[in-house]
Amino acid sequence: CGGVGTGKTFAAALAMSELGGVCIRASRLHIALDPWRNEAREEDQRIDPAKPRLLCVDDLGTERDPKDPRWAEAFFEVVDARLDGGWTLITSNVLRKQLRERYDERVIDRLNHAGRVVEIAGQSLRKKGAGL
Repeated sequence: CGGVGTGKTFAAALAMSELGGVCIRASRLHIALDPWRNEAREEDQRIDPAKPRLLCVDDLGTERDPKDPRWAEAFFEVVDARLDGGWTLITSNVLRKQLRERYDERVIDRLNHAGRVVEIAGQSLRKKGAGL
């Protein structure tokens, strides 16, 4: 967890380069697990959440509706499958206290059992651009 631009995705990419694995954007998670024909794009990858040595779910909180049944079930399936082995990295701008409000109790319970929250503080590393 951490603010925008603090290097969470970059850190996850470094871990992926060292360990190998699969990274999927949180907003496309339900499509990677169970795509509908009209949603799948050529660049979308299908994943079996139990297989990769390291699975990264990038930008949790960017999904349109965390209560959407397809997305919520896909997220649960990923978290549940990863309990049996392998490493899982989840990057997010969602604050720790907001996680309980946004996500299903089954998911939170499993994350509490097997996870650790690492908060990354600091200013955006991208702020040196257009000056907006």
